[in-house]
Amino acid sequence: MVHLIKSLFLVGLECPLRMWFQIKRPDLIPETTSDERHRMEEGIEIGKLACGLYPGGQRIETENVSFDEAIAQTADLMEDESIPAIFEASFQFDNVRIRVDILVRAENNQWDIVEVKSSTGVKEEYYYDVGFQYMVLKSLGIKLGKAGLMHLNREYKYDSQNYKLDELFSLEDLTSEVLEREAVLAQNVRLFIEVIAAEQPPEPNISTHCRACIFFEHCPYHHAEYPTLLLPRIGKDKYESLRQMGIEDIRDIPGDFKLSDKQKMVKDCVTGESEYIAPELREELSKLEYPLYFLDFESFSTALPHFPGTRPYDQIVFQWSCHKQHQDGALEHFEFLNNDDNDPREAFIKSLIEMIGDKGTIIHYAPFEKTRLGELADFFPQYRDPLSQIIERLWDLLQFLYRNYYHYKMKGSYSIKKVLPILVPELSYDDLKIQEGGMAALGYIHLLNPETEPEMKADIRESLLKYCERDTLAMVEIFRVIREKTA
Repeated sequence: MVHLIKSLFLVGLECPLRMWFQIKRPDLIPETTSDERHRMEEGIEIGKLACGLYPGGQRIETENVSFDEAIAQTADLMEDESIPAIFEASFQFDNVRIRVDILVRAENNQWDIVEVKSSTGVKEEYYYDVGFQYMVLKSLGIKLGKAGLMHLNREYKYDSQNYKLDELFSLEDLTSEVLEREAVLAQNVRLFIEVIAAEQPPEPNISTHCRACIFFEHCPYHHAEYPTLLLPRIGKDKYESLRQMGIEDIRDIPGDFKLSDKQKMVKDCVTGESEYIAPELREELSKLEYPLYFLDFESFSTALPHFPGTRPYDQIVFQWSCHKQHQDGALEHFEFLNNDDNDPREAFIKSLIEMIGDKGTIIHYAPFEKTRLGELADFFPQYRDPLSQIIERLWDLLQFLYRNYYHYKMKGSYSIKKVLPILVPELSYDDLKIQEGGMAALGYIHLLNPETEPEMKADIRESLLKYCERDTLAMVEIFRVIREKTA
């Protein structure tokens, strides 16, 4: 029997059909990536740390214990007035099951709910997350006080000692917001219990967010080869207007339907299976100054800060790759990858400044490098001037492509992983052990782990260097092809 649990409930709020797919077709769920597993492990660690703010609290066993046994354990601890808090308190009402991160004994025989999140603030979905638990406990007749959300404090700075839990975490009172949503919560619980039991799929919540759904390719409501969702910045109103007209494919949009210049350009490319090259493209390329530096950074961020002075989710750059192209086409490659377990950023800065020189356009892809350089200048003010000079020389290849180029096979995406196989099909990431930024970040985290075997560290280092070099080589080749199109 499938029970309605919190994670399913939250998925159902996004789209009942997605929840139905998740229950009925688990075979379609993509395999969890190593980066996703790492984030889950981080969340578990943060949840356990938060419990340290409630000394004397007792944890309900969740491994190798049935849910009924966990419910019985919870009931016994609630009866024991010497227990100030219960971690992973377990409850069931009808077909609904929940585990409460922290159930705190309050005054007047009341209990407070504390949901722990690894985020740094309150999101709209959290009101329903906490509200779902609040509703179940209230239905069971448990007297409730506050409904709280505990999250990481983005301004907390690590001092390299033990984490100061009262500073690391912030507690928000969501009680009033939860109570405002009681009727909606109850209505959706009834609906989702019916969805769980149904053999036929429910109606979806179709929106511009559908494109990010893990079941998008299997959804019977999105079968067009070039869905209108792929139009840039289509917006909810325009998308709904097309849906009401029965139009799902970009190629079927009538000529008199109002589109922006960019949307019309995409429609023309898709309809004609062609590419668009802006007339301004050649002029903009002519303004670049040689030598050209094709630059890429890799970084990692963790919920719990790793180095002194850093905060939760600070981006820590640890690697760069640069292909330097001279006016005659000659190409040189330079690279940096930190080689110890200390904060890599200052060594990163010094090596970059030494390599990059004081003239020549620095080409990057997306705002990532520019943002990281600004952060480095703020954290290391002694390098502000040279870093600011580097920032002034930056030129974003992605934004250049967005303004000046489109190919119908891009299907709305300017990701380098999408553009590369279209423009440079002979170059790919398929032969690499590390193939995207999340894998690179996780690889570096393994390098920092003293328990990682030396042989594995050597393999990770080699894989990181190859991946970052491939990123800048991809930029070189994309730039070459685009420039040839202006000849």
